[in-house]
Amino acid sequence: MNSTSETTSRPSDPVIADMRHFLKERYDANLADTRRSIPPHIFTEFGRRGYAGLLMPKDRNGSGLSLGEAFRVIRFLSIADLSIAVAIGLHNILGLRAIMLFASAPARSALEDDCARGFRLCAFALTETDAGSDPRRITTKAHRQADGSWILNGSKQWTGLGAWCGAMVTFARAYDEANRP
Repeated sequence: MNSTSETTSRPSDPVIADMRHFLKERYDANLADTRRSIPPHIFTEFGRRGYAGLLMPKDRNGSGLSLGEAFRVIRFLSIADLSIAVAIGLHNILGLRAIMLFASAPARSALEDDCARGFRLCAFALTETDAGSDPRRITTKAHRQADGSWILNGSKQWTGLGAWCGAMVTFARAYDEANRP
């Protein structure tokens, strides 16, 4: 590694430094493992610090990081505590990011701020019994209604954060009001 890259500050450095301090002072990984649960206040505190919205702009309660910098934070977190890293990764990358990129404007308005603050966790539902995690083989259907809402028909398994979520990004085959793909 050359001296330039060693001294160059990255946008995720302050987040990682704060996270390192927080985990050392406020989180007992052994207790969480014994109880088989991450204390819910951890997600609220992560939200207050911008970790639940790694990709959200700072003025919207997030950390304002790029996708690459968010992955760097999650990589650090996986070294500190893999359970929290998976939860924060699922929430930020597979949940909140999908909402930011693909949700309707009313859905984004209703969900983004609460998700970035850690008040609502995002789950990710892809896996199906006969399809595994292959999105080309999923059979869950989403039927658009005349009013613009959707009705889902199908089942999912292995839904990350499913028991705790306040929003769920669900993979489904989309059909219009006339049942056309």
